[in-house]
Amino acid sequence: MKKITIFLLLFIVFAEYAKAEQLPDNNNKFGIGITYDFNSVVTDSLKPIELSLRYRLNDKHTFQIYTPLALKKTSIHNSNETRKKTFYGIGVGYDYTFYTYSHLNLFTGLDADYGWYNNQWDFHRIYDVYDKELPYKTEDIYLYWDKIKGMSISPNIGIRFSILKFTTELKISLPITDLRKKSYSYFKTRSVHQQSWATWEAFYPEKNTHDLSVQSNIKFNLSYYF
Repeated sequence: MKKITIFLLLFIVFAEYAKAEQLPDNNNKFGIGITYDFNSVVTDSLKPIELSLRYRLNDKHTFQIYTPLALKKTSIHNSNETRKKTFYGIGVGYDYTFYTYSHLNLFTGLDADYGWYNNQWDFHRIYDVYDKELPYKTEDIYLYWDKIKGMSISPNIGIRFSILKFTTELKISLPITDLRKKSYSYFKTRSVHQQSWATWEAFYPEKNTHDLSVQSNIKFNLSYYF
């Protein structure tokens, strides 16, 4: 909630500043942008950042190619565990401006993207084993993955303010997602003095899912046209 409030305040400040500035320069066709997602279609623990390349055909039609990216890595304190969550994708979008007044634009559009999410848990330890003979060290490596991939189609509506070569916008969307999830693990162990590993693989068919859902999302974008 704090992040939403901060972005709303930035949006209001940008709008107030626009009142005293020149009208936007629509002759600049190409732009680069960065977008913050307040929600994720895959998991609530990741909030992707979108990097985009935009093309403004005219003052009504805008096209974009974008890639959402997210990374979160956690090392468990006093443990040998590491957890890493990653998300990346590729998408295209279009919006149509149906109302314009001064620096203000109201628009509606459609985005479509395909993404890959990976939740990885790594466990690595070296420990002493005691038996009838001399004690020796054993090394264990355990890897577990939750993998999700799928497509999202997002109709949206938003408001945009423009100042010269800069634009900022708030966009509300309803992503329709089609996601497939699979889980997999890999374990290997050996005595430290040995060269070869004993390995095991495991699949979890009970965790394989195929979900179709409709969600809601809010995005904040800042773009520069050149």
